[in-house]
Amino acid sequence: MVTKMARKAGDLIIHPVRIRILSALHQETLTTAEIHARFPDVSLRTLYRHLEELVVGGALEVAETRRVRGAVEQRFRLARPPLLSAEDRQRAVPQDWQRFFTLITSLLNAEFATFVHTRHGSEGLSLTNAVRLSEVVATPEQIDTLVKDLTTRADQVVGETTDSARVRYRIGLFVFPLEPSLPEER
Repeated sequence: MVTKMARKAGDLIIHPVRIRILSALHQETLTTAEIHARFPDVSLRTLYRHLEELVVGGALEVAETRRVRGAVEQRFRLARPPLLSAEDRQRAVPQDWQRFFTLITSLLNAEFATFVHTRHGSEGLSLTNAVRLSEVVATPEQIDTLVKDLTTRADQVVGETTDSARVRYRIGLFVFPLEPSLPEER
């Protein structure tokens, strides 16, 4: 049986309008009006509803809010892939993990496709540097340390002062065993 969490994660992106919104926001931040201009066949009411669902669901975030002629205007961007709370991880069943992984990889795949098919794919970053797949042999404790170290270093780089030469990058890290754990010897 698929749990409520899995249905929510899957339903979040498995809708034609939401997929179009996510695709539009791959390279830039956009206001509701700018998104609507790209999809005039989608009513404003429908667009607002889907934007709200994507923000609440964690796929989008508000990048900027400002007043324009007395009205509040929001700019949206893709959010970091949502993190599962400790409680969600405790309750998750295999279908939940598969749906969550599908959600994250779908967003990464769409972003990567945009990267490859735009001018950014040829500017200073070769695909051999952009795509890495590695296999390591380690204990669970060593993997925990590795993930914490990588996260700490990424946070340090992101926290450094921004300048015009810096651009946003997506870094995805998936860590899972390739074989089942062997039972402990008695």
